[in-house]
Amino acid sequence: MKIIKIDYKNPDPKIIKKVAEAIQKGGLAIVPGDAVYTLVGDATNIESIRKVQKIKRRERKKAFNLGLYKLSDIAKYGKFSPLIYKIQKTFPNEPFTFVVSRKKGVLPAYLNPDYESLGFRVPFNKVTSTLSKFNRTPVIGTSANLSGLGNTYSIKELMDYFRGVFGRGVRPDIILDAGELPERKPSTVIEISDKEIKIIRDGEIKNDELNNKLEKLFCNNFK
Repeated sequence: MKIIKIDYKNPDPKIIKKVAEAIQKGGLAIVPGDAVYTLVGDATNIESIRKVQKIKRRERKKAFNLGLYKLSDIAKYGKFSPLIYKIQKTFPNEPFTFVVSRKKGVLPAYLNPDYESLGFRVPFNKVTSTLSKFNRTPVIGTSANLSGLGNTYSIKELMDYFRGVFGRGVRPDIILDAGELPERKPSTVIEISDKEIKIIRDGEIKNDELNNKLEKLFCNNFK
């Protein structure tokens, strides 16, 4: 397990490429995400999925959201809605996770097997956006903490969580240390169907503002 210092705003592409190579070989990495430190692995590799579940002590039935390179990639794996572009354009500085119906037979059946929909998001910061350029397949992106505990904003906090877990047969291959991240809420999660838009998890946007604009976008799209 390597811990590598990295500049959050100006990351070295060579370091990011090593992370991508580790993921492609079935390894795991912990990287600074848009809000918190994030555990990432190949979403199409069952061994990677099992390792993430073991590290986080996470229930196997709980669904993972997937990270993609760009919004249009959602159409490869789920039912894309033009509302996705419109929502992101309305809130350009807010990270979103978009939940849509999954396409059958495209992603492995063992990935979120009990769910007919999947959550997708694209990265906002330079570390994860550079990583997605080197690794174009969907990745699991989940907060780097033990399930049920708070989010991690520093490597010290992260290591305190996982003390006693790392070294017992499962650990990330690489940890990118960008120092202490500014505390903010995780991405806003929105479920989109033909009938409605539903907010699954609040993010940084004020709820009233978000609800009002989503209602207008939905009405304009389906009127």
